[in-house]
Amino acid sequence: MGDITDLILDGVLDYETGEYIGSACGYPRTIKKLKNGERKGIPKYLMNKYGYDYDDWSRMKPCTKEIIKFLYSKGYTTVLQRQDIIDKFSIDNKLFKENSSKLPRNSRKYSLIYEKFNEFKIYVEQLTNK
Repeated sequence: MGDITDLILDGVLDYETGEYIGSACGYPRTIKKLKNGERKGIPKYLMNKYGYDYDDWSRMKPCTKEIIKFLYSKGYTTVLQRQDIIDKFSIDNKLFKENSSKLPRNSRKYSLIYEKFNEFKIYVEQLTNK
């Protein structure tokens, strides 16, 4: 294998971005950006198939997990793809903050979409059939 591959497999480079993380740890890992701006390396084996580490996944609301699982089953496998669909649906259905043209935080968006989950399913089906 190549040098870069070896560095990724040893955990020196991020397996998603190729960014330098630090000294070798013996397994592939990625960088997680924390809310306070710090970054932390996450081993690949601690990431679930939806792209979240198990610590984040365990703190998510059930409605958020349900929406993520549904979008994953429809082929939206990356966080960016799912966020794009969530934002499009929110704009098309005018899920804005009261008396504002701004979208709410993600946690609130997921709650609002879950209230209209059947409409959301139909919306996603129409997008995937195009």
